[in-house]
Amino acid sequence: MPSLETALFSCFTPGEKVIAGLSGGTFSALAAWAAKEAGGVVEGVTLLLYEDDIRGAEKTAARLGINLNVADYRSFFGEDVLSVYFSALKDGRVPLTCEFCAARGRTAYLFKEFTRLNAQKFVTGDLARVAAWKDGYAVYKARSGRDASRSLALVNPLALPYMLTPLGEAESSGKLLLLAKKLGLDNPPDRKKPCSPSSAGVLESIGANALCTVSPMSEIPEKRDSYIRNIRLANTVFRKDEPPVSEVSLVLGRGYKKIPALLEIFFGGEASILTDKPMPPPPRGEIAALYSGERLIGGGICRRYE
Repeated sequence: MPSLETALFSCFTPGEKVIAGLSGGTFSALAAWAAKEAGGVVEGVTLLLYEDDIRGAEKTAARLGINLNVADYRSFFGEDVLSVYFSALKDGRVPLTCEFCAARGRTAYLFKEFTRLNAQKFVTGDLARVAAWKDGYAVYKARSGRDASRSLALVNPLALPYMLTPLGEAESSGKLLLLAKKLGLDNPPDRKKPCSPSSAGVLESIGANALCTVSPMSEIPEKRDSYIRNIRLANTVFRKDEPPVSEVSLVLGRGYKKIPALLEIFFGGEASILTDKPMPPPPRGEIAALYSGERLIGGGICRRYE
């Protein structure tokens, strides 16, 4: 088994210019450290999304001795993510949090900064793996038991060839935390400021108009007291070469077990999932992440049941 450092360095090419997304947290800091130690020419980027506290990112950049770029995406984030979030709350749907934020916000904006800064790769602290598949790239589950690959279910596949996720190569997330502490990069999140747009002050920061934005999701009839097998998805993201019909494993929400299912992909960003056994319907607006073995093939938003 390779050492932890060897595993973390394996995805980097010495001399490449790498943009490191710095959230101020431990895992993004450790990913940036790995990029620099592996010989990358590293610049940090922190995204202003719905607040302007960048002290954690500044601390990490100073500790690593790298330049920090501050990119203000608050107006875009309000339109792209927060308006949909609050529209979902208003209509009684599940707010689209990590997966939607990663696809429409965090990763999309970091990819823009990667292009603007003329870099060759960008690195994140996601606990997932991005690796070659066929003639392109795909997301895979992390090697450790602490897997967060489902948060990338709606990320644009065009960004994957340039995206590095070294922490997903580690066999133990506990060892990652120990290494971060040893390096002085363990930045615990502020529990008083959860990663949620519903925290105090966000409504004022984006303005009342965000609440009036129409959500792209359609209404789902309530069937919470019944069991279903067929789920229709909207706003789907799949590679173009995925087969139209395939056997998959369905993951809904955090802590859900994989559910065997049959996936059928349609035109227009829609798909159908037929589970092998009846199940309680997922909450309205839930993200469906779909796997083929260890590979995350894509996902979509639960739209209706049939």
